[in-house]
Amino acid sequence: MRLTKTANQPADFVPRHERFKKAGLQPVPVTKLMKKLGPKGWRLLQHVEGYAKKGGQFYRYRWKTVAELGWSEAATKKQFRKLIAVGLMRHAAVPKVLAGVKSWRNYRQVCFVFAEDSTVWVTAKTKLWLETERRGGARPGAGRPRGSKSKGVPQTIKQGAAYTTRPIQPDASLYFVKGRPPEAALPFEDSKPEANTGTGESGFSAPVPGLTETTSVEGTSLRGKMTSGGRPPPPGFNGVPRFPGPTVMPPATVPGPPMLPEGLGDEEAVDRLLKAYRGATEARTKKKCWVLSRAGEARKSKHWPVLLAAARKLEEFEWRPGAWVMWRLDSWAEMHPRSKEAPLKWVFSVAAMEEHGGWFESESGHYSAPRIIYNPLAQDVLRRYQAMQMELLVRGAVGEAAVKQVVEKHWPGDAYRRAVAAANARTQEDQMLINRRIQRGDWVW
Repeated sequence: MRLTKTANQPADFVPRHERFKKAGLQPVPVTKLMKKLGPKGWRLLQHVEGYAKKGGQFYRYRWKTVAELGWSEAATKKQFRKLIAVGLMRHAAVPKVLAGVKSWRNYRQVCFVFAEDSTVWVTAKTKLWLETERRGGARPGAGRPRGSKSKGVPQTIKQGAAYTTRPIQPDASLYFVKGRPPEAALPFEDSKPEANTGTGESGFSAPVPGLTETTSVEGTSLRGKMTSGGRPPPPGFNGVPRFPGPTVMPPATVPGPPMLPEGLGDEEAVDRLLKAYRGATEARTKKKCWVLSRAGEARKSKHWPVLLAAARKLEEFEWRPGAWVMWRLDSWAEMHPRSKEAPLKWVFSVAAMEEHGGWFESESGHYSAPRIIYNPLAQDVLRRYQAMQMELLVRGAVGEAAVKQVVEKHWPGDAYRRAVAAANARTQEDQMLINRRIQRGDWVW
């Protein structure tokens, strides 16, 4: 990369590295930053650099980053917080005017520049983080020196009247028995199950009814061999039907609460927050909630500044309004069990979002994840299939005739196919109803 002035360049030409220095950036090796960030942090850094605008603005929604990188939402949030904490990114906002109303659009500002000479120009905060040694804790002298090896766990041994300390070294006698292979040293490996006569060490004075030799297990669950009665025959074996899992009998799905779409005006964003508040309150109190339900009432209310600030903060943190509202209502119910409705200003407190953000994100999966619903017909199929598996296990059915007898008892003829078809038809109706309610704006969470 040419950093010096040439004849074809303007008189006021300033090399890139001089501009970076004036901006307060400092060069660091790419390899050092890559090693310090780790694989996930480095991958997110490259992703951010690829989608950042010319001025360093990163407008991309986090759910799009989650979909592209293939991470969980919690892992993506953690890496974004890491980049912000070490000074590689920061929160910022630009003004925007929509329908004559001025508001702010939040984004993340990139605070680094890749150069062509295998260096990265970063802020002083990031460089200090790179140069800070963290191995062994922050206390001076704590931990062992870099590159040293552990000498084992100290062990105190009494020698006469004095005590001495030496490290424990692996002893072959702990793992091997003389004249036998290593596997034989494991406990219970060569043990044989006792017959069900009531005279063994189990303490039974008489045979246990309902149990036979086919239900016993040889050896351990890790290494031993299991007889055919140790588990039910697999699907497809002598007429056993397929397990009615999601591929055979998919459940109805309720998606997670929606995010605030990009480009919403102030009134529409506040209206989304109020709908979430009313819906979550009605779901918990079983009573109709009329808080700021009339058209235009929210803007005239004293709560308008609080609601607008909360909407912008939710956009900045990329949180789902419904998840935040449900989490706050559950917190209120724990602290005030006798009070029915949580105050509006308490639920949408910006100070609470900033103070308890980490707490909320650690529990947000419970409120943001999709839910699955099995209708009564599907639940009955699962119960009947489980009963069939249990009878096959207890009887220890192995032969074709014995297995078919049990299967025919629980699923005579084509009963399994008809039951699964009826459950799937009911699931499709439930899914259509859920989708219509969500499109209508109803609260289904």
